[in-house]
Amino acid sequence: MKKIIILILLAGIGYFAYNQYNTLQGLEYIKIENINLSNLSGPPDFTVQLDADTYWKNPNSIGAHIVSMDFDVNIDNQHVTRINEDLDLKVPANDVFTLPLSISIPLLKGNLLKNASELLTGAWKKRAVDVHLQGTFKIKTLELTIPIPFDIKTKIKIADYL
Repeated sequence: MKKIIILILLAGIGYFAYNQYNTLQGLEYIKIENINLSNLSGPPDFTVQLDADTYWKNPNSIGAHIVSMDFDVNIDNQHVTRINEDLDLKVPANDVFTLPLSISIPLLKGNLLKNASELLTGAWKKRAVDVHLQGTFKIKTLELTIPIPFDIKTKIKIADYL
């Protein structure tokens, strides 16, 4: 009798987990704020550090943890870097949460600096750039690790954040 009860209980838990997995929705991007460009490095790398807070909503009725993110950074339609980071960020059920980003952007890659005179005159600071982040979160819920794609597009005027 005990074995039958345990079997029914395990089947119920399995059905619940399967149902939750099949109805799982992606995380919804809301906005990016608190953008800060800092740590401009000189030759030979010429990089700038972009730090920002991204706001997301978990529309699911179960919480999760983001365990990793892997994404490409494109600026003005040019691929500039790839980020692959392990995390342990709690994602509450049916709620908004903040995911901080820290990206080192190589300025010489992807024609961000058109020429040396832009660097010397500071003209690059006056530009507005299209930033496109596209990749995947891996979230862990109910002991399952699930890839969730994301796609963020925004415009940043560099001078506003220096």
